[in-house]
Amino acid sequence: MQKTLSWAIAFTFVFMCFTGCLGDNEDDTPNRAPEARILKPGQGNTFEVGEFFTIDGSLSSDPDDDDLQYMWTLSGLGSPIDLSTQMSDSVMVDMPGDDLVLTLMVKDSGGLTSQDIVVINIEPGNRPPVASIITPSNGGSYSKGKEISVSRRIIWRAKTTSGFRKSVNDKTICFNAG
Repeated sequence: MQKTLSWAIAFTFVFMCFTGCLGDNEDDTPNRAPEARILKPGQGNTFEVGEFFTIDGSLSSDPDDDDLQYMWTLSGLGSPIDLSTQMSDSVMVDMPGDDLVLTLMVKDSGGLTSQDIVVINIEPGNRPPVASIITPSNGGSYSKGKEISVSRRIIWRAKTTSGFRKSVNDKTICFNAG
């Protein structure tokens, strides 16, 4: 019985050596985590409600060259919004919000994940300009027949190909109180 047990142990040892169970297998390299990287949009970019913009995670990579799965989400408008499962896509947001968190999560075939985030702003579309009277100051007194100077400022934002442009129009008007 002792001799049979010794042969069984020796056979098992030789079998394991030839089948690679002792660590000689090349597939034993550990899976390394991927790296999520957002190319577009840039940090702090501003878009208008209803405007399509590009999300691009093409800079993401995996050190093991595994295929990656992509998941884009937007947080800050209530429940997180699933935007896309593509590496790059064109998306639109239909609600305004400031400091919205756009998250790209990538997952490799071994189940490891990585995330990258950028903060963006979604402005309301088609806004009227904001006008204000700078002078005369509130509560000032004026005499009949004296000149009164009124200064006004109109501020509006216009969409350009390179982003938003803030325009300011200042003007002073003089007339006689009568």
